[in-house]
Amino acid sequence: MIDYKIVIASKGRPQNVAKCLELFPDASICVDEREEAEYVAVTPAENLVLHSPTKTLGEVRNWVLDNYKEKCIVHMDDDLEFVVAKMGKSGRKIKDPLAIIRLIENMVILCNDLDLELFAFTKQSPFYPTNPIKPFKFATFPYGLVGQVGRRHRWADHMEQSSDVDLVYQYMTTSRILLSDNRYFFKFGSGVSRGGGGLQGMRSEEGWAKSKRYLKRRWGIYYKSAVTNRGVYAAYNMVKRQRDTPTK
Repeated sequence: MIDYKIVIASKGRPQNVAKCLELFPDASICVDEREEAEYVAVTPAENLVLHSPTKTLGEVRNWVLDNYKEKCIVHMDDDLEFVVAKMGKSGRKIKDPLAIIRLIENMVILCNDLDLELFAFTKQSPFYPTNPIKPFKFATFPYGLVGQVGRRHRWADHMEQSSDVDLVYQYMTTSRILLSDNRYFFKFGSGVSRGGGGLQGMRSEEGWAKSKRYLKRRWGIYYKSAVTNRGVYAAYNMVKRQRDTPTK
């Protein structure tokens, strides 16, 4: 198996660290150096990594790509609540940290064996059982977790929001696949912490509008249906395989 690292970017929510490390004891908690004092008190020294000051999540993700040696980086939000196995008529919560880590490692192995560069888990609610004959998707958008193998494409560090959408479209033009495991649902959300951390301190109506305009300008007809995943499927089916990314 290729080497990998789970990196949890956190902002303004040191109270989430305990839950993060309960599930992923070896993960890096990646924090803006301006928040060192708040996180030092709750994060073991071997887990805490300080990055230079940033304004967007894309900047943080790129900093991670530049400063970690592992071939695969598992980018993760800091508000994971639980994981659900969706097989069968009713979802079953997975509580064993080792079992959750094995789900991620399984995806790392699959990507390595299949020469793929991006993976995620289903966005679909556990109230909707997984179709047993369709355990995987090959074009979708990530939710809270995305595994990136290699460094072929970078995050749009000027975008306040939806830089993950732009990243997926970039990979659709080259490897053309984001491998998503439909059998497991990683629930991220406000249940862990209802504080105003995470992206809440970065978001604005103006920033969201600028992000949408950028995506529309860069990806054109492929972005118009992005909210329902039709856009990424259109890119998956229609964009020619190419080595370079579209013009910015």
